[in-house]
Amino acid sequence: MLQLDDQLKILHEYIGDDEEVNIPDGIEIIKPFAFSHKHALTSLVIPESTTLIDQQAFENCDHLHDVVIYAKDLEINPMAFFNCSDFRVTGYAGSEVERFCELNYIPFIAMY
Repeated sequence: MLQLDDQLKILHEYIGDDEEVNIPDGIEIIKPFAFSHKHALTSLVIPESTTLIDQQAFENCDHLHDVVIYAKDLEINPMAFFNCSDFRVTGYAGSEVERFCELNYIPFIAMY
């Protein structure tokens, strides 16, 4: 279950233990600690509408392996994936997502 602010299109908190989460299209901001300590989470899809992943949004998601990001102009706080060590990101070649991954030594798979 996602705790959302529908008017502002903000994801405040994820409540659940799903292994795979698809964030709904229309969400623009993922707030700090929204998915913090979700140890069951292994796969995540972030829609094109998302413009910001805030600090420690995915902190200590230690089983997270695959993140697919459809947003091209997405600001990702450098601490967004704090203590997530063994994951890869799939996103658009030449996007801000690719740049974030390069700067933070995160494996990146390009979509075209």
